[in-house]
Amino acid sequence: RGFRRYVDSVSMGGDGAPVIPASEINRRVLAELDERDPESGDLFLFVEYGDAQLPWFDSADPSLFAPDEIRAAFSEENYSGSFDGSSESLERNRQLRTAGRLSITDSIRARGLYLAQVSWIDRQIGELLSELDARGMTEDLLVVLTSDHGLVLDEVTEFPYANGSLVDLR
Repeated sequence: RGFRRYVDSVSMGGDGAPVIPASEINRRVLAELDERDPESGDLFLFVEYGDAQLPWFDSADPSLFAPDEIRAAFSEENYSGSFDGSSESLERNRQLRTAGRLSITDSIRARGLYLAQVSWIDRQIGELLSELDARGMTEDLLVVLTSDHGLVLDEVTEFPYANGSLVDLR
């Protein structure tokens, strides 16, 4: 409402995960901008990325986010736990953490995959800004970054891997 052009291209999959990854969102945004008349005046561009929601697959090596002294054990080739970044494996981690039986390897793996996914979004934002600069669209640019919530990982036994209204407020 109130916009000359509005494109909503974020559809959700059956488990609530974004179907469209950030790299594809960027491609679509840039295609829209390339079709835009440069003389059409000021531009308000709102881009939303949903990649931090599950599944956590399109990201950097999660071992980058493991503590230095155990990083090698969490590389793709050395990890032997059961957390794979899917909704099912997160639910399994949630149940195990609540029961006090979550292994340190699956805990660190989940944290690494989540942080790698957030890092992926950060890189995609950087790529979008670089493309805007290449198109000469950054002279009077104002960038505002917002987030609706983060994810509690397994720090709190009562609310492991929660977000929204379930986040512990202590």
